[in-house]
Amino acid sequence: MQRKEAQQVCWSISLKSPPKVMIIGTATHGEQALMEQYHSNVWVLLLFRYAGELAVDDYVLPVQPGYCGVFPPDATLTLHYQGRSTHHYAHLTLPGGRGEPEVPIAAITDLGTDFARFEEQYEAAICAYPGSPERTNMLLWDLLWQLTERTPIQQHASTTRHPALRRALELIELRLSDTIRIASLAEDVHISHRQLSNLFHDTLGTTITGYIRHRRIERAQMLLTQTNQPIKQIATAVGIPDLHHFNKIIRRELGDAPRRLRSLPASQAHLSSNSIFTQSQP
Repeated sequence: MQRKEAQQVCWSISLKSPPKVMIIGTATHGEQALMEQYHSNVWVLLLFRYAGELAVDDYVLPVQPGYCGVFPPDATLTLHYQGRSTHHYAHLTLPGGRGEPEVPIAAITDLGTDFARFEEQYEAAICAYPGSPERTNMLLWDLLWQLTERTPIQQHASTTRHPALRRALELIELRLSDTIRIASLAEDVHISHRQLSNLFHDTLGTTITGYIRHRRIERAQMLLTQTNQPIKQIATAVGIPDLHHFNKIIRRELGDAPRRLRSLPASQAHLSSNSIFTQSQP
């Protein structure tokens, strides 16, 4: 087997729809055997809190605390432990079929300082599974999208993005609750307003304003259907603090009032087909 840098190995994954979690939990290994091998016919998502080594297909990848691993169906995984080793795991299927758009996702991602936040959401997914598997599906769907956004652009030629665009997308996620001024955003990523607008148009098929609006609606949808936060608090969290304006936008984009959406399964609340951002997802 050849050894490769952890972030040089990636797969193609379809995330157009939420995954269906088959099993999820926390497991401890390495107490009786320092090597285990298993084969799964579905996708596997692992969150590591230990140092070790993992072999998959023709690659040997390092494992460190704070790493997350994603592995495709029919892969044989061989894990080498250095002692007691605990990780979160989920086995899941994805509804993508022939013709579904795919995005690259790294086999191993170093979450760095975001590990605690990522682990908190993963543990929320574990806890939700017995009573609300749909919520678990949505939480892991979001985590998988986050991992695709961290996948280095050089790993997949078809998804190559300008560094300034990638940074702009990161800043938008961080600033959704604030007023986002496009001129300031362009300045922060060190290109002109026109250049940034062209990158959004050419790569994502939308305007900067349209993208921001779409992401705010998506986040509002998640908070409305997956949390008990007050609607006023959600409106503020997505950068639309005027409650009347928020209610109007949600009704237009998601087809119903915020209070009504809270009583619907998340799968029944969809962005309107008239949404400006329809050609691509971040």
